[in-house]
Amino acid sequence: MSTWRPREAPIESPLVDGIPEYLVESLIDWVNEAERVINVGIDAYNKPSYRRKPFLETFDLLCRRHTGITNSTTAAFFINHWNEDPDLLLDYIDYVLSELGKRATENVTNIFSPQRGHGAVAVSGTFQSSAEQINASRDMTIEALDKLLVKAGSKWRVGKRDGNAGLVERVDPTMDEAADKAMSECGDAGELLAEAWRQLFGRSPNPTEAYNTVMRALDETTKHTLSPNNPQATLGQSLTNMRNQHWQYAIEAKEKDNLKPGEKSHNVDGGVIQLMLRTIMENHDTRHAAGEITSEQARSAIFLAVPIIQAFHDGLVSKPE
Repeated sequence: MSTWRPREAPIESPLVDGIPEYLVESLIDWVNEAERVINVGIDAYNKPSYRRKPFLETFDLLCRRHTGITNSTTAAFFINHWNEDPDLLLDYIDYVLSELGKRATENVTNIFSPQRGHGAVAVSGTFQSSAEQINASRDMTIEALDKLLVKAGSKWRVGKRDGNAGLVERVDPTMDEAADKAMSECGDAGELLAEAWRQLFGRSPNPTEAYNTVMRALDETTKHTLSPNNPQATLGQSLTNMRNQHWQYAIEAKEKDNLKPGEKSHNVDGGVIQLMLRTIMENHDTRHAAGEITSEQARSAIFLAVPIIQAFHDGLVSKPE
């Protein structure tokens, strides 16, 4: 039975983890192009860049292992060894992604620095033009990888969080879109949410650190609104204010005018957002004390935190006049 599908066809579950054989050559081609943009690969004369060896040695240091990648070209190394350790190629791609923006900017600075004999007046326009070209080349390279992973049905995608690129696990597209929006719009809280997302869905997931960072993001997003006169307020203190002052979300469960004897209110003091926040906080305190934060608990916390952070940013949480 033929497995051919038009490239416009949607990706079907389950997504592919690791690196299937049909994806290897395309990923290695991408790595070669990315190294060229960073200026650490093979130059126009088919010779290694002088920056290649320290660049690869840094990767070994981050991996805490001697990979042997410096002994041959990057392409030759992974063609010969990818099947022995498929995760190593994914880790290297993650490393290259994280270095793309930083190294691309350094390249322009190094080429046109006064220490290399260029006058400041002569290079100012050239620097701007070259920086724009390198930034465009970097962005195109990153986008090309993301498109490649989508076409191949990979579990991984390129996450652009807080100006940094890296491989992150693909989650539900609706949640991905909501998270991207909160991360880009919500200032310091959005940046912390981005950090938590990388910690949970990146190549080296750490649920405990991710949950800790979610807590910091929620603290940041609530304290200026709920405790404006106390910059040192904890999330618990902010939630107490929210409960005592009867804060509300833009929509709450509709209350009857007159409750019958024994009939319970549908609402909670401080509203549904206060209850969501307290759920995240109290589970963190309990699980963290026992050292039992799991991936499922961290996922639950971060998925709940996304709409909370966006709601505070959009002014959908308010105190009754």
